[in-house]
Amino acid sequence: EQDPDVYWNSLCIATQNLKKRSPEHFKNIKGVGITTLRNTLVNLDKNGNPLRPSFTWLDQRKAKPVYKASFFLNLILKAIRMYSTIERVEKECKSNWIRQNEPEIWEKTHKYVQISGFLNFKLTKSYNLALEKIEKLEGENKDLKDQLLRKVAEFENAKRRNENEQMNLLKFAAEPFILSILPVYDDLIR
Repeated sequence: EQDPDVYWNSLCIATQNLKKRSPEHFKNIKGVGITTLRNTLVNLDKNGNPLRPSFTWLDQRKAKPVYKASFFLNLILKAIRMYSTIERVEKECKSNWIRQNEPEIWEKTHKYVQISGFLNFKLTKSYNLALEKIEKLEGENKDLKDQLLRKVAEFENAKRRNENEQMNLLKFAAEPFILSILPVYDDLIR
């Protein structure tokens, strides 16, 4: 087990040391990616505070299997050789161990995240930064689509008005000439 704040404090110290050693490079940083140990998870409360030390990926504790499939489903799972896989995954899942052995911790757990998720939360105060960015871009995209549709509609209306004006111009352009020769036509018919 490891206190998740050890990872956070180590990241802060390493970052400050890098900034002191290379301030000219540090000011050119445009973004940061976080990657960490696999299968090292943290139970966080509603405020993003760790509730217990995190299991490291080498932890060997096993949960008790609790999944009980129906007789028919058990037969199918055994026939396709998946029963033992489900049982193994259920035993190795650390959240199951916490749920069974530290239910008070599991009850308080708001988020169960990888160390990288914990560090990203500490840096941004958001669990879903990528999702929030996608939602923001989707909103902007919708607004731009709406603007485009309005402009297309305005263009179509202007085009129709222009076509109607041209048709009316052609229709009524000869009217003064026809009115001027009507008396002559009347005279010729009489």
